[in-house]
Parts: sequence; C-alpha cells; structure tokens
Amino acid sequence: IDTKQLKTCCKWVRPIASQGEFESRKLWTNVTEALKNGNIEEATQHKRFVRSLVLLLCINPNYAHTLCIRYLNLQT
Repeated sequence: IDTKQLKTCCKWVRPIASQGEFESRKLWTNVTEALKNGNIEEATQHKRFVRSLVLLLCINPNYAHTLCIRYLNLQT
C-alpha cells in the first residue's frame, strides 16, 4: 500500500486538553503527527511505544503510568 496515496479522515474525539493521560488521542498524538508528515518510520516507533505501554499497564500499572508521564513530558 502506498500510504502517500491514501486520503486522511477527521477524528471525532474530545479535545486533548480534556483527555486523561491514557486516553486515545493523547497517547496517539505522536503517531498521528508522524503520519501527517509522511514519516512512517517515526510513526512506527511511536506506535510500538504505545502498544508496549498498553501491555505494561496490564502487568505493572504504576510503572506504566510513570513511563507515560515521562514520555508525554518529553514530547512537549
């Protein structure tokens, strides 16, 4: 699939400012931005982090929370 040929679509979710740390739009912001910029490699790296974080939430929620906060703070 040539991703540069695909159309984009709008999301219908609450504003990021209204979302908690583990809500979808906030967690996937970096993936979305990388895709908008056509950077598939960067999007893939961010996606891997988010998926790892979700798995870690099941095993050790406190540690996952700490990692999430650090990750989000690094992105601002």
